[in-house]
Amino acid sequence: MRTRLSLLLLLLAACPADLSRYSLEHDGSTPTPRPDGGPLPDAGPLPDGATRDAGNPTDDCSPAPTCTDGCPMPWLLASVEDLQDGDACGGRILRWSLGDREECLCPSLTGGGVLDLPFAVGFLPPSTVVAVDQDGSVYGIDGNTDREVWNDVSSSSDRLVTDVFPIADPSGAPHVAVAYNRRGISSVNEVVVYDATGNERTTWLGSTLAGGSGLASITVSSYADRRYRAVKPNGGFAAAEIDPWTNTVLSMPYHTLARDGFYLLTISALYWDGNHRTVWTGRRTDLSPERSQVYTMRSTTPTEDNRVPLGDSCTKNEELLAYDATCNFVHAVPDPLDDFHSFAICETAPGERRVVRLYHFDGQCRDLAQDTRLFPRARFSKLAIALPRYQPE
Repeated sequence: MRTRLSLLLLLLAACPADLSRYSLEHDGSTPTPRPDGGPLPDAGPLPDGATRDAGNPTDDCSPAPTCTDGCPMPWLLASVEDLQDGDACGGRILRWSLGDREECLCPSLTGGGVLDLPFAVGFLPPSTVVAVDQDGSVYGIDGNTDREVWNDVSSSSDRLVTDVFPIADPSGAPHVAVAYNRRGISSVNEVVVYDATGNERTTWLGSTLAGGSGLASITVSSYADRRYRAVKPNGGFAAAEIDPWTNTVLSMPYHTLARDGFYLLTISALYWDGNHRTVWTGRRTDLSPERSQVYTMRSTTPTEDNRVPLGDSCTKNEELLAYDATCNFVHAVPDPLDDFHSFAICETAPGERRVVRLYHFDGQCRDLAQDTRLFPRARFSKLAIALPRYQPE
């Protein structure tokens, strides 16, 4: 039986040297500089007797895994930035297995130490975790071996990643898309699409995206993985269903309308086991004081109820006592195995964030991890759900 994970308790101080600008030689020898971009050689043997699907089990900057039977999918992924200068732990991706409806912690992913400030994370089936640093550098990491398999380090100081999401091309081939905005501007102005080997397939510019300018967040559609859903805080819709390959917006029933007083900031969607799920984070600006909430929509068919639903927040803990903090929800994703639950990043105070499992309707929240207890100046930034496929069969 898997051990149930609540708050991570230990502040771990002993950290390896910062390897954020290196990748390991595939024979386990001395680290060498990474190339400027493009696919890397096959991972080959793992060093020091490590085993496949081991991640980085000896990393003193990551919490000890609690999974006792591998790390089966689905996975919950959380990007962890390292904001500390100097001799630091480096960024990483925390990963939970959701395989039996009671999550357990798998070994963290670092791609051999290439991550520094992984602001966003996503997944490219069948096994590639895609992390994007704040400077726009993109890393494809094999989730089974924790090896960097491709990268695009053509970074730009003028852009900031907002979302990473899977998307299929018209033939059904899996790709991954990275949405960016310009620093100081909250709307998406560029979407770069990579194929499974990390080659840039195409770029869509925000000024020509269907749905118009002002898109704040983008996710894969639960209805067809060649399409995506986007939220436009000031544009009248909570989710527009968009086919980027034909640059068209689909009409009802896919379109989801906003509500007056609901300012939506992020969106995440998936399809699993017969259920379509969409989850948003945002603020109730019609309340005084304003309230940060998570909003979730679920259905087994394209729904005609085209308004964003009422929201939820953390009001009590697992023991049904009053929750000990007020959450500013930074990001949220659906729980694929329970359509009444979601996972969220709850900012409880400046410089302190938690990953929580939110039980809808009753406001119950169970803490999975707190970033400041991982290592000094760790920060949770984004979540993702890794699935073997993202479309209805």
